[in-house]
Amino acid sequence: MRARTVRLQALVLCLGYAIGGCDNSGIRLWVAALVKSGSLSSAQVGWLASGELFSLAIGVLAISASGSRINARWVAAIGAATLAAANCLALFPSTQTLVIGRLLSGLASGAVQASVIGIATRRPDAQRMLALMIAATVVLMSGSFSCRRY
Repeated sequence: MRARTVRLQALVLCLGYAIGGCDNSGIRLWVAALVKSGSLSSAQVGWLASGELFSLAIGVLAISASGSRINARWVAAIGAATLAAANCLALFPSTQTLVIGRLLSGLASGAVQASVIGIATRRPDAQRMLALMIAATVVLMSGSFSCRRY
């Protein structure tokens, strides 16, 4: 395989894995914004954040359990499209669309992460690829962790 193709595949896998990490690191940003705006109470926001993380776990478990029975590339592509749509849905001012958007976002994020990990483990350089994916996610997420003001 050509070196350029290998680098492009590595980039796509790193970005796919980082999508989930960055999506979930944003939870603390929208939680603070919702509490500050007063549109939801602290308890409601806590339930919403917990629900998103729970749906993330369901997405990871469902895709991981299905293993080789499904095409991981299609799952990653459909999951990424669903993640984008769910985050756009969460931008609407209605509380119902926010809840549905964040729960779908968690589910799609889990599906993307699990399928990308499945793709990476089938590569001949799986250990190096997984280390690169984790390092890229840490670098991308460091920007959101350095935010001090909301």
